Amino acid sequence: MKLTDRLLRVLLLLCLAVSCEKEPAEKQETVNEDVTIFGEVTSDGKGINGVVISDGIEVTLTDKDGRYALKSDKSQGSVFMSVPSGYEPLSDGVLPKFFARLTRRPNELERVDFKLVPADQSSYRMLAFGDMHLAGRSFCSDISQFREFASEVNELVASSDVPVYALTLGDMTWDLFWESNNYGLEEYRREIQRDFSGFQIYHSMGNHDNDPSFVGDAAAESTYEQMLCPNHYSFNVGGEHYIVLDDVQYNNTSQGQRSFLPQISKEQLAWLKKDLEQVDRSTPVLVAMHVPLYRNDASSYIYNFSEVIRCFSGFDYVQFLTGHTHVVYNVDMLSRSIHIFENNSGAVCGAWWMTDTACKAGMNLCSDGAPGGYRVLDVDGTGISWRYKGTGCADDFQFRTYDRNQICMDVDGWVPHATDDDKATFTHSVGSYGQKSTANQVLINVWDYDPSWKISVSENGRQLDVRQLKNVKDPLYLAAYEAYEYEHGYSVSYPCGTTDHIFSVTASSPTSTLEIKVTDRFGRVYTQQMTRPQAFYEPR
Repeated sequence: MKLTDRLLRVLLLLCLAVSCEKEPAEKQETVNEDVTIFGEVTSDGKGINGVVISDGIEVTLTDKDGRYALKSDKSQGSVFMSVPSGYEPLSDGVLPKFFARLTRRPNELERVDFKLVPADQSSYRMLAFGDMHLAGRSFCSDISQFREFASEVNELVASSDVPVYALTLGDMTWDLFWESNNYGLEEYRREIQRDFSGFQIYHSMGNHDNDPSFVGDAAAESTYEQMLCPNHYSFNVGGEHYIVLDDVQYNNTSQGQRSFLPQISKEQLAWLKKDLEQVDRSTPVLVAMHVPLYRNDASSYIYNFSEVIRCFSGFDYVQFLTGHTHVVYNVDMLSRSIHIFENNSGAVCGAWWMTDTACKAGMNLCSDGAPGGYRVLDVDGTGISWRYKGTGCADDFQFRTYDRNQICMDVDGWVPHATDDDKATFTHSVGSYGQKSTANQVLINVWDYDPSWKISVSENGRQLDVRQLKNVKDPLYLAAYEAYEYEHGYSVSYPCGTTDHIFSVTASSPTSTLEIKVTDRFGRVYTQQMTRPQAFYEPR
């Protein structure tokens, strides 16, 4: 080390000693000259042993007095603690203060302390918020719709008898509107601080949260990291270990390009392995990231899929919480050699807030017909259970039924004023829904379905054969969004997707009443007595 560097370090240590002169003598620091970050983790003035501290690359633990020292090149720009179970960090509004931004040069020593508050986490609730896409668009009133969602969440938190936390799953904003609407991550941060209260929100980064004015992944992440938090980190709640990853590799080669690859960087994977070394293999691990690990057909979604899942080899239970798709699906791989379950959790904004206000559907829909909403996970000493909660919907609203005899989305009735080209496109999109049917078919869209669910339908005491359909569209989304857009001369930017969570039965009569019973993987039962004929959505 150069003499000037040694003198600088001595001066820094003297300054730190002066700043800590009121501390007891036994708490004065002795810092190795290779260390660039040091500090302590305390609760009620007492040091907490064994807390994981990281700069996003290196990992260390606090000692019996709660002290840590880290040799860091500070390239990630922050240091964070993996909040230990049984504690909460302090809060800045709804944002947990589990990290600190580094302000000194890479070779300069700096101190970062963390404080914790004890919390009873024997039971708790975790909320997962997929794709909110706030952009300040007057056309669809996204902010007012979001505030209705936030009000519902606040009521849920206030009425809960256990602690509540939340994780976003990326795309809180929409980079396309950062400049044109002057609505970006700073405005989003102000919005959540205004609208939410009573719980802490941890964040994950999405592709639309990258700054398109920069070239390269690290630079594009910088605005997010300044406004919200590091792009990867971990924390613990109760007996579970949570990991947040950034699986959007932004590869802008010019400003405004907005291109990315769905993969996790080698640097993150190296950190992930170090983080998991501190976790017992019997500990349930929950991983939040934006782009799904699996597609809904169980094929891999992210490019370096194999490298990622190998990191979790040997763990008893790993659950991924993802967004990006604006649809709801689950992938159960718990019986495989690496035990993974994935919840792809739809979108708070549904189809970008379009179907509720702009299309006058009276409901916020995802493009698979699921309601716009969020996932609720309940955790206690016996395990983890969950349900998908449609915003504004009852907890037991877990499926929607359609009387196929009442669906006929013909051109003359639904898009009479559309252009000839749009009429042709609409006809192709709705497919067989464009023709009247007398087959007495009933469709049941069970959006949070996985193969452990059971669906039974009876007619006059007789059980009907239930068939799972493949790659079909939800008729309500076609009616509420696509038909409206074509009829009013708008472009259909978010066409209806196909799904595998729609089921079919055939009744013996067009007027019989059906008893529908749906049982989820946790044994909860949802029922509907379907009186037919059942009217379909009316064209707008």
